[in-house]
Amino acid sequence: MGFNSKLQKTQQDLIDLGYDLGPYGADGFYGEYTDAAMRDAAGLDRVPGAVPTALDSPRDPIYVTPQKHFTWKEVKSNTEQDGRVIRDAIMPPEELIPNVLEIAGALEELRSFIGDVPIKVLSWYRDPEYNDYLHKKDPDGVSKNSKHKQGIAVDIAVDGMAPQQLYDNIELLFPRCGLHAYSWGVHFDLAKDQNGQIRLARW
Repeated sequence: MGFNSKLQKTQQDLIDLGYDLGPYGADGFYGEYTDAAMRDAAGLDRVPGAVPTALDSPRDPIYVTPQKHFTWKEVKSNTEQDGRVIRDAIMPPEELIPNVLEIAGALEELRSFIGDVPIKVLSWYRDPEYNDYLHKKDPDGVSKNSKHKQGIAVDIAVDGMAPQQLYDNIELLFPRCGLHAYSWGVHFDLAKDQNGQIRLARW
């Protein structure tokens, strides 16, 4: 993963809250210090071999974007199956962080577009095991190859706004995207096609 300016801003947020990002600090590159700090901030167990942070007490939320409306806790994959938590929630792997930052930036644009009202994130990243579990429960409603597994898709809702109205606003702002309205909210993704262009998908 190369330099990423959005990641650099997130790293600075981590430093401001007292996390140790090592000798490189907010350099815009995703390494072991950044990984450990993000996992610690999201309340996740550190991966074996990760560099521990300097602090051990619970933290304030770490935001994905400089506007501070979406947190890494909202990004991480649920692991609950049949009402039981199977294991700790899972952060997306390093190679998917650019996707997370891209859709997070789009969510910030959407929030501003609809009047700066809060957007509820119902689902963001899904690790393959959790997505397979959902697909088996609802094969018609959950794709085996869901874009959530890439971290580039979100299911969202806005209090006081009908799903179709939210859908229409997204379509105005992002004509090319993946979009579907449900009774409970809207699926929105910025997945790319084989040519690297954001795909147009409606279903």
